[in-house]
Amino acid sequence: MRRVFSMLVTFLAIMAGYLAAQQPPQALLPARDRTMGAVIDQPLHPLSHSDLYCAGYIARPTKLEQFVMAGMNTPYQNRFTAGNHIFLKAGGLTPGARVGIVRQLNDPNRFYPFPGEGKTKGNNQVYADVAYATIIEQRADNVAIARLDFSCDEVVVGDQIVPFTARSLPAYRSHSRLERYPAAAAQVSGQIVAARDFEQYLGAGRKVYLSLGAKQGLKSGDYFRIVRGYERRDFDVADANVTRSHGVDDTQKLPVHLPESQMAGLPRRVVGEAIVLSTQPGSATAMITFALEEVQVGDRVELEAAGASR
Repeated sequence: MRRVFSMLVTFLAIMAGYLAAQQPPQALLPARDRTMGAVIDQPLHPLSHSDLYCAGYIARPTKLEQFVMAGMNTPYQNRFTAGNHIFLKAGGLTPGARVGIVRQLNDPNRFYPFPGEGKTKGNNQVYADVAYATIIEQRADNVAIARLDFSCDEVVVGDQIVPFTARSLPAYRSHSRLERYPAAAAQVSGQIVAARDFEQYLGAGRKVYLSLGAKQGLKSGDYFRIVRGYERRDFDVADANVTRSHGVDDTQKLPVHLPESQMAGLPRRVVGEAIVLSTQPGSATAMITFALEEVQVGDRVELEAAGASR
Protein backbone atom coordinates (compact mmCIF):
# COMPACT_ATOMS: atom_id res chain seq x y z
CA MET A 1 0.00 0.00 0.00
CA ARG A 2 2.83 2.36 0.87
CA ARG A 3 4.48 1.62 -2.51
CA VAL A 4 1.25 2.42 -4.38
CA PHE A 5 0.89 5.75 -2.49
CA SER A 6 4.50 6.66 -3.34
CA MET A 7 3.94 5.92 -7.04
CA LEU A 8 0.77 8.06 -6.99
CA VAL A 9 2.60 11.03 -5.50
CA THR A 10 5.35 10.69 -8.12
CA PHE A 11 2.78 10.53 -10.94
CA LEU A 12 0.99 13.68 -9.68
CA ALA A 13 4.30 15.59 -9.47
CA ILE A 14 5.17 14.60 -13.07
CA MET A 15 1.74 15.69 -14.32
CA ALA A 16 2.00 19.04 -12.51
CA GLY A 17 5.33 19.72 -14.17
CA TYR A 18 3.93 18.75 -17.57
CA LEU A 19 0.91 21.04 -17.23
CA ALA A 20 3.10 23.94 -16.09
CA ALA A 21 5.26 23.47 -19.17
CA GLN A 22 2.20 23.78 -21.42
CA GLN A 23 1.26 27.23 -20.03
CA PRO A 24 2.07 30.20 -22.29
CA PRO A 25 5.10 32.22 -21.13
CA GLN A 26 4.23 35.15 -18.83
CA ALA A 27 5.16 38.69 -19.78
CA LEU A 28 8.32 39.78 -17.98
CA LEU A 29 7.63 43.50 -18.22
CA PRO A 30 7.48 45.09 -14.74
CA ALA A 31 4.33 46.79 -13.53
CA ARG A 32 4.28 50.44 -14.49
CA ASP A 33 5.50 52.72 -11.72
CA ARG A 34 3.96 56.14 -12.26
CA THR A 35 6.35 57.75 -9.75
CA MET A 36 9.31 57.11 -12.04
CA GLY A 37 8.09 58.88 -15.17
CA ALA A 38 9.18 62.27 -16.48
CA VAL A 39 6.04 63.81 -14.94
CA ILE A 40 5.17 63.34 -11.27
CA ASP A 41 1.46 62.81 -10.56
CA GLN A 42 0.90 62.65 -6.81
CA PRO A 43 -1.94 62.92 -4.27
CA LEU A 44 -1.12 65.41 -1.52
CA HIS A 45 -1.09 65.30 2.27
CA PRO A 46 -4.22 67.07 3.63
CA LEU A 47 -4.17 70.15 5.89
CA SER A 48 -5.60 70.28 9.42
CA HIS A 49 -6.11 72.81 12.22
CA SER A 50 -3.01 71.45 13.97
CA ASP A 51 -0.95 71.88 10.80
CA LEU A 52 -1.79 75.59 10.81
CA TYR A 53 -1.41 76.34 14.51
CA CYS A 54 1.37 73.94 15.55
CA ALA A 55 3.90 74.45 12.76
CA GLY A 56 6.21 76.96 14.46
CA TYR A 57 8.24 79.61 12.67
CA ILE A 58 11.56 81.46 12.47
CA ALA A 59 11.77 85.14 13.42
CA ARG A 60 13.95 87.68 15.19
CA PRO A 61 14.29 86.88 18.92
CA THR A 62 12.31 89.07 21.33
CA LYS A 63 12.69 89.78 25.04
CA LEU A 64 10.83 87.51 27.46
CA GLU A 65 8.58 90.17 29.06
CA GLN A 66 5.19 88.41 29.14
CA PHE A 67 5.12 84.73 30.03
CA VAL A 68 3.33 81.87 31.80
CA MET A 69 4.10 82.11 35.51
CA ALA A 70 1.95 79.35 37.10
CA GLY A 71 -1.32 77.41 36.90
CA MET A 72 -4.39 76.82 39.03
CA ASN A 73 -2.88 73.68 40.61
CA THR A 74 0.66 74.97 41.09
CA PRO A 75 2.92 73.58 42.59
CA TYR A 76 1.40 70.12 42.10
CA GLN A 77 0.95 70.67 38.37
CA ASN A 78 3.70 72.20 36.24
CA ARG A 79 2.52 71.24 32.74
CA PHE A 80 -0.76 72.52 31.34
CA THR A 81 -3.00 71.54 28.43
CA ALA A 82 -6.27 72.65 26.82
CA GLY A 83 -8.97 73.40 29.38
CA ASN A 84 -6.55 74.34 32.19
CA HIS A 85 -6.47 77.79 33.78
CA ILE A 86 -3.06 79.47 33.81
CA PHE A 87 -1.65 82.66 35.31
CA LEU A 88 0.31 85.04 33.12
CA LYS A 89 2.92 87.65 33.94
CA ALA A 90 1.42 90.26 31.63
CA GLY A 91 -0.38 93.59 31.65
CA GLY A 92 -2.76 95.46 29.38
CA LEU A 93 -4.66 92.37 28.22
CA THR A 94 -8.38 92.57 27.52
CA PRO A 95 -10.77 89.95 28.96
CA GLY A 96 -12.16 87.85 26.11
CA ALA A 97 -9.14 88.49 23.89
CA ARG A 98 -7.01 85.62 22.67
CA VAL A 99 -3.23 85.34 23.05
CA GLY A 100 -0.68 82.99 21.53
CA ILE A 101 1.80 81.00 23.59
CA VAL A 102 5.16 80.18 21.99
CA ARG A 103 8.54 78.89 23.07
CA GLN A 104 11.96 80.07 21.95
CA LEU A 105 13.85 76.88 21.22
CA ASN A 106 17.42 75.87 21.83
CA ASP A 107 18.70 73.50 19.15
CA PRO A 108 20.13 70.45 20.97
CA ASN A 109 22.04 69.33 17.86
CA ARG A 110 25.77 69.76 18.10
CA PHE A 111 26.41 68.38 14.64
CA TYR A 112 24.98 69.71 11.40
CA PRO A 113 24.90 67.14 8.57
CA PHE A 114 24.65 69.76 5.83
CA PRO A 115 27.39 72.30 5.07
CA GLY A 116 26.62 75.74 6.47
CA GLU A 117 23.38 74.61 8.08
CA GLY A 118 24.14 76.24 11.41
CA LYS A 119 24.70 79.60 9.67
CA THR A 120 21.67 79.63 7.36
CA LYS A 121 19.28 80.77 10.10
CA GLY A 122 21.49 83.80 10.70
CA ASN A 123 20.41 85.77 13.77
CA ASN A 124 16.88 84.35 13.65
CA GLN A 125 15.30 82.30 16.41
CA VAL A 126 13.27 79.11 15.99
CA TYR A 127 9.93 79.35 17.77
CA ALA A 128 7.56 76.51 18.65
CA ASP A 129 3.81 77.14 18.61
CA VAL A 130 2.69 75.73 21.96
CA ALA A 131 -0.92 76.86 22.51
CA TYR A 132 -3.42 79.69 22.43
CA ALA A 133 -5.62 80.92 25.27
CA THR A 134 -8.45 83.33 26.10
CA ILE A 135 -7.96 86.01 28.76
CA ILE A 136 -10.48 85.65 31.63
CA GLU A 137 -9.33 88.52 33.83
CA GLN A 138 -6.59 91.14 33.93
CA ARG A 139 -5.37 92.10 37.40
CA ALA A 140 -3.79 95.45 38.27
CA ASP A 141 -0.51 93.86 39.40
CA ASN A 142 0.43 92.62 35.90
CA VAL A 143 -1.09 89.21 36.52
CA ALA A 144 -3.67 87.82 34.11
CA ILE A 145 -5.85 84.72 34.29
CA ALA A 146 -6.36 82.76 31.08
CA ARG A 147 -8.00 79.55 29.86
CA LEU A 148 -6.08 77.34 27.45
CA ASP A 149 -8.29 76.81 24.39
CA PHE A 150 -5.96 74.69 22.27
CA SER A 151 -2.53 73.19 22.88
CA CYS A 152 0.00 71.66 20.51
CA ASP A 153 2.24 70.63 23.38
CA GLU A 154 2.24 70.90 27.14
CA VAL A 155 2.57 74.51 28.30
CA VAL A 156 5.27 75.10 30.93
CA VAL A 157 6.30 78.02 33.12
CA GLY A 158 8.34 80.52 31.08
CA ASP A 159 6.55 80.00 27.78
CA GLN A 160 6.17 83.35 26.04
CA ILE A 161 2.93 85.30 25.51
CA VAL A 162 2.57 86.88 22.06
CA PRO A 163 -0.30 88.51 20.15
CA PHE A 164 -2.60 85.91 18.62
CA THR A 165 -2.73 85.81 14.82
CA ALA A 166 -5.59 83.93 13.18
CA ARG A 167 -4.37 81.64 10.39
CA SER A 168 -6.83 80.86 7.64
CA LEU A 169 -6.72 77.63 5.68
CA PRO A 170 -4.99 78.42 2.37
CA ALA A 171 -6.39 77.40 -1.00
CA TYR A 172 -5.32 73.80 -1.19
CA ARG A 173 -5.22 71.29 -4.03
CA SER A 174 -5.59 67.55 -3.54
CA HIS A 175 -3.37 66.51 -6.46
CA SER A 176 -0.18 67.75 -8.06
CA ARG A 177 1.62 67.28 -11.38
CA LEU A 178 5.24 68.34 -11.70
CA GLU A 179 8.13 67.80 -14.08
CA ARG A 180 10.52 65.42 -12.37
CA TYR A 181 13.55 67.14 -13.94
CA PRO A 182 12.74 70.86 -14.30
CA ALA A 183 14.77 72.39 -17.11
CA ALA A 184 15.17 75.84 -15.60
CA ALA A 185 15.27 77.18 -12.05
CA ALA A 186 12.40 79.38 -10.88
CA GLN A 187 12.95 83.11 -10.40
CA VAL A 188 12.07 82.88 -6.70
CA SER A 189 14.16 80.26 -4.94
CA GLY A 190 15.57 79.58 -1.51
CA GLN A 191 16.52 76.80 0.86
CA ILE A 192 15.11 74.70 3.69
CA VAL A 193 17.10 76.04 6.65
CA ALA A 194 15.47 74.12 9.51
CA ALA A 195 12.53 71.90 10.39
CA ARG A 196 10.07 71.54 13.24
CA ASP A 197 11.52 69.59 16.19
CA PHE A 198 14.97 70.05 14.59
CA GLU A 199 14.45 67.05 12.32
CA GLN A 200 16.95 66.54 9.51
CA TYR A 201 15.23 64.00 7.23
CA LEU A 202 11.58 64.59 6.44
CA GLY A 203 8.50 63.19 4.72
CA ALA A 204 4.96 64.27 3.84
CA GLY A 205 3.22 66.32 6.53
CA ARG A 206 6.43 67.58 8.15
CA LYS A 207 6.94 71.31 8.70
CA VAL A 208 9.97 73.14 7.33
CA TYR A 209 11.29 76.70 7.51
CA LEU A 210 12.40 78.47 4.36
CA SER A 211 15.07 81.13 3.84
CA LEU A 212 12.68 83.58 2.16
CA GLY A 213 9.40 85.14 3.22
CA ALA A 214 7.06 88.11 2.91
CA LYS A 215 9.85 90.42 1.71
CA GLN A 216 10.18 88.19 -1.35
CA GLY A 217 6.42 88.28 -1.95
CA LEU A 218 5.56 84.92 -0.40
CA LYS A 219 2.06 84.34 0.97
CA SER A 220 0.04 81.54 2.51
CA GLY A 221 -0.98 79.01 -0.12
CA ASP A 222 2.11 79.38 -2.35
CA TYR A 223 3.59 76.08 -3.54
CA PHE A 224 7.27 75.23 -3.79
CA ARG A 225 8.89 72.30 -5.52
CA ILE A 226 11.78 70.84 -3.54
CA VAL A 227 14.77 70.09 -5.76
CA ARG A 228 18.16 68.51 -5.33
CA GLY A 229 21.21 68.48 -7.56
CA TYR A 230 24.40 66.41 -7.61
CA GLU A 231 27.00 68.87 -6.36
CA ARG A 232 28.87 68.33 -3.12
CA ARG A 233 26.67 70.93 -1.37
CA ASP A 234 23.60 68.77 -2.04
CA PHE A 235 24.89 65.87 0.06
CA ASP A 236 25.25 65.61 3.80
CA VAL A 237 28.81 65.53 5.07
CA ALA A 238 28.70 61.76 5.58
CA ASP A 239 27.90 61.17 1.91
CA ALA A 240 29.75 64.07 0.29
CA ASN A 241 32.72 61.89 -0.67
CA VAL A 242 30.39 59.76 -2.80
CA THR A 243 30.62 62.52 -5.43
CA ARG A 244 34.26 61.52 -5.94
CA SER A 245 33.44 57.90 -6.77
CA HIS A 246 33.36 57.02 -10.46
CA GLY A 247 31.13 53.96 -10.53
CA VAL A 248 32.94 52.33 -13.45
CA ASP A 249 33.09 48.59 -14.01
CA ASP A 250 36.30 46.58 -14.13
CA THR A 251 35.20 45.01 -17.43
CA GLN A 252 34.85 48.33 -19.26
CA LYS A 253 37.52 48.85 -21.89
CA LEU A 254 36.91 52.61 -22.11
CA PRO A 255 35.68 53.76 -18.68
CA VAL A 256 34.43 57.34 -18.37
CA HIS A 257 35.33 59.31 -15.25
CA LEU A 258 32.94 62.22 -14.79
CA PRO A 259 34.82 65.06 -13.07
CA GLU A 260 33.21 66.64 -10.04
CA SER A 261 33.10 69.98 -11.87
CA GLN A 262 30.54 68.56 -14.30
CA MET A 263 28.13 67.39 -11.58
CA ALA A 264 26.50 70.84 -11.54
CA GLY A 265 25.37 70.31 -15.14
CA LEU A 266 23.33 67.20 -14.39
CA PRO A 267 19.51 67.65 -14.42
CA ARG A 268 18.16 68.58 -11.01
CA ARG A 269 15.45 66.27 -9.69
CA VAL A 270 12.26 67.04 -7.77
CA VAL A 271 12.19 65.21 -4.43
CA GLY A 272 8.98 66.71 -3.07
CA GLU A 273 6.64 69.68 -2.80
CA ALA A 274 5.59 72.05 0.00
CA ILE A 275 2.82 74.58 0.65
CA VAL A 276 3.42 77.82 2.57
CA LEU A 277 1.38 77.99 5.79
CA SER A 278 2.53 81.35 7.16
CA THR A 279 5.19 83.97 6.54
CA GLN A 280 7.53 86.23 8.48
CA PRO A 281 9.42 89.13 6.83
CA GLY A 282 12.47 87.00 6.02
CA SER A 283 11.22 83.44 6.39
CA ALA A 284 8.25 81.17 5.80
CA THR A 285 6.78 78.07 7.40
CA ALA A 286 5.76 75.36 4.93
CA MET A 287 4.33 71.84 5.06
CA ILE A 288 5.63 69.07 2.80
CA THR A 289 2.66 67.88 0.72
CA PHE A 290 4.42 64.88 -0.80
CA ALA A 291 7.91 63.40 -0.82
CA LEU A 292 9.29 60.96 -3.39
CA GLU A 293 12.28 60.34 -1.12
CA GLU A 294 13.53 61.80 2.13
CA VAL A 295 13.53 65.60 2.03
CA GLN A 296 16.59 67.02 3.76
CA VAL A 297 17.36 70.22 5.57
CA GLY A 298 19.52 72.09 3.05
CA ASP A 299 17.44 71.12 0.00
CA ARG A 300 16.62 73.92 -2.46
CA VAL A 301 13.06 75.16 -2.98
CA GLU A 302 11.64 76.90 -6.05
CA LEU A 303 8.36 78.79 -6.24
CA GLU A 304 5.87 77.20 -8.64
CA ALA A 305 3.99 79.41 -11.07
CA ALA A 306 0.37 80.00 -10.02
CA GLY A 307 -1.79 77.11 -11.23
CA ALA A 308 1.17 75.45 -12.95
CA SER A 309 0.62 71.98 -11.51
CA ARG A 310 -3.01 71.89 -10.45
